[in-house]
Amino acid sequence: MKKYVLAASLAALAGQAAAQFHVGAQVGASNLKLNCADTISCDRSDVGFKFFAGYRFHPMLAAEVGYIDFGRARASYPQSGFIVESDLEAQALTAAAVARVELLPSLVPSLTGVARLGLAAVHTERENRAAGARVALSTTDQLQPYVGLGLAYSLRKNVQAEVSVDMTRAEVESASGNSKGVARLISAGLTYSF
Repeated sequence: MKKYVLAASLAALAGQAAAQFHVGAQVGASNLKLNCADTISCDRSDVGFKFFAGYRFHPMLAAEVGYIDFGRARASYPQSGFIVESDLEAQALTAAAVARVELLPSLVPSLTGVARLGLAAVHTERENRAAGARVALSTTDQLQPYVGLGLAYSLRKNVQAEVSVDMTRAEVESASGNSKGVARLISAGLTYSF
């Protein structure tokens, strides 16, 4: 019985030794995959960024909250004799469970795979302009699934470089109904643990 108590105590201490807070920032290419049918021009790509903070309670597991700006998509289309310019922006607040796994510990001990799974409170805003004047503004707020995959490389004990792909769904209200699509950010940045 004493052996089990000792083993449980050591496991608890090892878990506490691995516990640490982390913060990170990344910047990269964003894409809002929305329907561009019947448009004169459509640019779904922009520069996006994300900030996140988390708590690692096990060497392989963490909980994380974050903010992602998916940038802006722009389109123009004819309507009622005018050319309508439409801007769409999407942002998300995220909460996720994070798993980290060493990929090739014998070859590249500093390389880690990162997977995030959680929920995103997605806010989208669409502004339509015709002849230089705003003709419509619509916003949508929804809770959507969120997933992220990445690779991290330890530069120092407390600093990691990470490249990742983050995705969620975005929905936009328009005169022709709601349009749904994927909001994606491919980014690179740094994570600092303390």
